[in-house]
Amino acid sequence: MMQVKRIIDANANRVREALRVMEEAARFLLNNKDLCSQIKSMRHDFAAAISQIPNLESQRDTTGDVGTSVCTAREYERSNTKDVAIAAGKRLSEALRAIEEYGKVLGPVGVDLVRAVEQLRYRGYTVEQSLNIALSYSCDADWQLCLLLTRVMCEHHTWEVVLKEAIKGGVDCVQIREKEAEGGLSGRALVMYCKEVVKICHAADVAVIVNDRADVAMMCGADGVHVGQQDVGCDELRNLFGGQMLVGVSTSCIAEAELAWEMGASYCGVGPMFATTTKDKKVIVGPKYLNEYGLWGKLPGLAIGGIEPSEEKLEALRGAGMGEEGMRLGMAVSGVICRSEKPGEVAADLKSLFNG
Repeated sequence: MMQVKRIIDANANRVREALRVMEEAARFLLNNKDLCSQIKSMRHDFAAAISQIPNLESQRDTTGDVGTSVCTAREYERSNTKDVAIAAGKRLSEALRAIEEYGKVLGPVGVDLVRAVEQLRYRGYTVEQSLNIALSYSCDADWQLCLLLTRVMCEHHTWEVVLKEAIKGGVDCVQIREKEAEGGLSGRALVMYCKEVVKICHAADVAVIVNDRADVAMMCGADGVHVGQQDVGCDELRNLFGGQMLVGVSTSCIAEAELAWEMGASYCGVGPMFATTTKDKKVIVGPKYLNEYGLWGKLPGLAIGGIEPSEEKLEALRGAGMGEEGMRLGMAVSGVICRSEKPGEVAADLKSLFNG
């Protein structure tokens, strides 16, 4: 039994270490109170479970352990903080499984330990998934100018001309917005159109987001999907697609932004800023909410709604913090570019807010 207890003791140390690494990621990298609490609860429950096997430390022989000198080069390398968390999650499940299996040979004294560790292992799988999803795309949506591209709005030029000119003017993200009920595309035609947009944008290093349709976003190779408050939930999209896509969520208050962040959103739409002809909004939250969102600062945000290159409106956005270092605020526009005779110039005028 001495060797078995040594195995359990070594793996108990791995469990404690892995949980601590994961908890620090949830606490300091994500500032996610709920996830942090889940991991902390696992630490406490594991401590209670392992205490059923007394005097494990007395079997420890670190200096005589041949495994301490066996390692690989990859053990000393991690590409980023997400890789650190992923490695900890894998280590957690492996160590719990080792304790569970070797605990079975301890006889009656090990029965309760095995049962408790089995449940902790299942909880660990869920926490590992949540942590990895939350760490995905956490800082990849810091755009300044997003074009909401809608074909029927392109009055003076084809959508291709509008898109290419807007990119030349400084657009760094394009959201494809095609509502079938508003004369937009659907089905195969929508997928083919989106593929063409992706091809043009990715050649210019511009991100592409598809409005509402996560399935279309995946099929056309887009970077993400954007959903509203009444659409499929961000958490459901994360469960389906994991960290493969950026997910944006429309918000009009900090409570909605907090929920989006907790559910794994990559960025938020922030608005409406001003009255708009594109959508009928009963409540205009205005630049005040933009300022609140920027100070909240947990996710990048795109101000949306009635934005145009008028000095009055751009000054209001500046006053809310747009263009300030650290505020992580950009803007999303639609008709003002799509309906323009000179879409590239309009884009450049809007982009000037970020260029001093």
